[in-house]
Amino acid sequence: MKEPIIDEYVKSFLVACLVSGIHVVAEPDEFMTGLVDHMNNLTDRIFWATGDADGIIIHDKNDTPVLSLLYTGETLKFMMFEPDEYLSLSINRDAGLMLLNILGYIQEKGLECEPECARTVTTVIPPPSSGKIEDWSL
Repeated sequence: MKEPIIDEYVKSFLVACLVSGIHVVAEPDEFMTGLVDHMNNLTDRIFWATGDADGIIIHDKNDTPVLSLLYTGETLKFMMFEPDEYLSLSINRDAGLMLLNILGYIQEKGLECEPECARTVTTVIPPPSSGKIEDWSL
């Protein structure tokens, strides 16, 4: 049986990036305009981007805005637009693909990045080892 390319770890990494942002240090104008160029020059793209150092909006192939990006100089923040109830599944998939391409751009630039929340969380409390599965986070 083939292992899935996007396993639970990758999904949690992507969710952490979307929720808390990506910590990456770069020159804002060059980083953001380069990101727009990168997103618009993908050969198999199903979306397009517009914007500059002040912010970027990424649209799907139907011209529906999916993601808004703001860069603070250290953190790339994401905001998803409210999806139509009929498009919510495809919008979520598109947002994930957009995020993967954004991470690809950061990697191509040779910049280090991590979810912003990973910088603040220093320890993980394991669940109790009693053998019972409980909601220990409450």
